[in-house]
Amino acid sequence: MIDELLTRPEFTDLWALKFADLYQLGGTGLKGGWQLYRWIRQSLDDRKPYDQMVREMVTGGGSFVYNATPNFYAGLFLGPEGMVTQVSQSLLGVRMDCAKCHDHPFENWTQNDFYSFGAFFTRIVRKAEPYGLFEHSIAIRPTGKPSYDFLGNNKEFLDPKTKQPVTARFLGGESVEFGPDDDVREKLADWITSPRNPFFKRTLVNRVWKHFMNRGLVEPVDDFRVSNPASNPALLDALAAEAVKAKYDLRTICRTILNSRTYQLSAQANSSNEFDNLNYSRYYVKRQMAESLFDNITKTTSARLKIPGSPPGENAMKVAIGSPNYFLTTFGRAGAREQICERDQEATVAQAMHLINGDTIQQVVTKPGNLLDRLLARRDLDDAGRLEEIYLTAFSRPPTPREASNFLELLKSAATDDARKRVYQDLLWAVLNSKEFAYVY
Repeated sequence: MIDELLTRPEFTDLWALKFADLYQLGGTGLKGGWQLYRWIRQSLDDRKPYDQMVREMVTGGGSFVYNATPNFYAGLFLGPEGMVTQVSQSLLGVRMDCAKCHDHPFENWTQNDFYSFGAFFTRIVRKAEPYGLFEHSIAIRPTGKPSYDFLGNNKEFLDPKTKQPVTARFLGGESVEFGPDDDVREKLADWITSPRNPFFKRTLVNRVWKHFMNRGLVEPVDDFRVSNPASNPALLDALAAEAVKAKYDLRTICRTILNSRTYQLSAQANSSNEFDNLNYSRYYVKRQMAESLFDNITKTTSARLKIPGSPPGENAMKVAIGSPNYFLTTFGRAGAREQICERDQEATVAQAMHLINGDTIQQVVTKPGNLLDRLLARRDLDDAGRLEEIYLTAFSRPPTPREASNFLELLKSAATDDARKRVYQDLLWAVLNSKEFAYVY
């Protein structure tokens, strides 16, 4: 079953969406965002190794509108400092922001480390095209030419302490020398994707582990530091070694985790693990991501809703960029792809209120031709049969005797067809508001 699911198109839908979050899709504009999204999907369909994907993005150039990979450089609109934050956090799992203004208080990173890493991006030129604000292109400026900020002002990249130009240096590594016409990003891509890099492989497997297990071995997943060690360092190292052995094939990494006894443990707590939230002695229940929950609500009720900026009935899992949707935004989708960090999966009052009395649930429960209309029109089913169909559709299980008894008792007080339909609508509302429906066990 695992092997079969890994070959399904939904695998691409899921991970293309997760990478869209990670790479701030749309940060360079709507057209460029779609270019990068299509490229990510195609790369996943082709089983392109993850290290190759990253290499192509880091070294990408040309128009944001007509080429996919330069759209990785969304952070460049904030200057080289923005790219330090984007690359270190998304690809290396290291938060360098604190070191921008001072030496990191909880880590060995210094302000010089921040600006030395930023020197890899000082020769990247954003050339504005005459078509619109975000229609730029990426090129490499030869050594000796002045650098410019986003507004076109001359801006030399200097160490804020010494006021001297900085030399490009890998995080925690050696300095890099390059010729006047060299693209220094080639050496940066070599270092990032090298099996000897202590950050890249661990960050990847930690993100995959977090997706399936609801908690990273390092948590938060983009905060690797000495003062935030992995809960199981040996396991993290073993998974990282497996990723290198698999040549960074994402499906192979997923298969390793999914076939593990750890992943397949029950979510039902017992007396020995009910308070464990660290050692994976049971499966940690997690809420579905926003797009998955939205799609399951509409599919369960057979009431497809249109998402602004996408074709009618399009799955939310395939909508990586477009107009805002209140449900998706409320349940954690990044607005305009502005955040690098993982989504916040904590429950909020706004989420509860929207499920209880928001327009999303109201629409699917009352939409003409939905699941209830179809079931009520079937004369080969009695009320118990209709109830079982609803439960099988929503929960993949039949109702318990108590659930069936409670529902059938409510129906007895419904004297008209309209009253009976309202009881069914209340049932469907309760199903969609249940934890069993919204959470992964």
